[in-house]
Amino acid sequence: MAVAFGSVGIHVGVTVGLDPGRDKVGWAFVGEGRELLMSGIFPAGERALFWQGLRALAGDVNALAPWTLEAPSPRGEASSGMAFVTAFVVGDGTWGGELASNLEAQDFGCPILRVDERGTTLEARILYWRLHGPFWWQRLLPRTLWVPPRPLDDLAAWAIAMRGMAGPVD
Repeated sequence: MAVAFGSVGIHVGVTVGLDPGRDKVGWAFVGEGRELLMSGIFPAGERALFWQGLRALAGDVNALAPWTLEAPSPRGEASSGMAFVTAFVVGDGTWGGELASNLEAQDFGCPILRVDERGTTLEARILYWRLHGPFWWQRLLPRTLWVPPRPLDDLAAWAIAMRGMAGPVD
């Protein structure tokens, strides 16, 4: 199983997107078809616990449950595929370098790609409303006024992963 980089991006297995932040980190498991398998947010201070949970996923499908917000796969496909993480994509914004360095030190045996994360918060809003349709009354308002009821760092991580899978944007 190979992972292609460069102009073709990452295309094999499960890609983990990470949206780094000073206080919290969004994470998303994304399948080969760019579909969201599972996502969530963990406090930046719990990085070590998250890495342990990531390692434990092969034997315990609930290892990341404390930080999971989205698990849209109806048949549990996400949990069975987590043992096949083939790449990490980290946003290059706030604390991105520190998170990428910490991730490298974990030695997961997967390549780590850093991508531009500008605009991913706006993309996360679109992704949120794609997953969770707006209430009837929200449809009466302009889309710019549709405010999701929760933080979107995990969906920004999904957008980051998709950018890495698509290859660099010039």
